[in-house]
Amino acid sequence: MNHRARRFAVVFALLIPGSAIAARWSPTPAAEVQLLPVDQAFHLLPVKVDGRTLHLEWAIAPGYFLYRKRLGVTMGGVDGALPVRAPAPLRYAEPGAGTVEIYRDDLRLEVDVPAATPLSSLQIHYQGCSDAGVCYPPQTRTLAHKGDVDVER
Repeated sequence: MNHRARRFAVVFALLIPGSAIAARWSPTPAAEVQLLPVDQAFHLLPVKVDGRTLHLEWAIAPGYFLYRKRLGVTMGGVDGALPVRAPAPLRYAEPGAGTVEIYRDDLRLEVDVPAATPLSSLQIHYQGCSDAGVCYPPQTRTLAHKGDVDVER
């Protein structure tokens, strides 16, 4: 496939309703890739609260990964991102970007919430890609604390 046809295929894939993807360089044109919806590729499980510690867990579909540097947690009333405890990431040689840190399969994070901060406006930020070379746009999920913590999409 020549350069012009490949570019057209990528632009066409981005215009398909519901695709919600951003393409990056790939040996497989984006129009030929069958991608999962973002919430299936990176399934954020219900958040568990243990005192002032939040436990976040993703089930990452085979053939997909989350970027370490794109993970973050913010909360209303707190400046900047909250500190996140995460397992050691995998190192991945990404074409055109060099070596990046990623997570595959299951990911569990812990976040300590400052004592004076209500759990009412937790926001989880993440971004991931498929091994086919197609990345999803950055995602933000807001958690509403009403007794239990639920994800609002």
